[in-house]
Amino acid sequence: MRLLRGTGRLAGPHEVIADTAEGDVHLDADAVLLSTGSRPRIPEWAQVDGERVLTTRHAYPPPQLPEHLVVIGSG
Repeated sequence: MRLLRGTGRLAGPHEVIADTAEGDVHLDADAVLLSTGSRPRIPEWAQVDGERVLTTRHAYPPPQLPEHLVVIGSG
């Protein structure tokens, strides 16, 4: 596995260019998965405690699967 830190852009259907501190890195790929990131939107009535009320940053990977789970999405 190779981890690059920087900003990426698609240069074609099978090419990604990563702009890193060391310069541009050209990558060829059969498939490209874009993961754009997110920011949790926390309702005023739900204080995040990391145990019962979680954001995605707390929930993955789960230490164990809960018996009951409610997922609230905002977008």
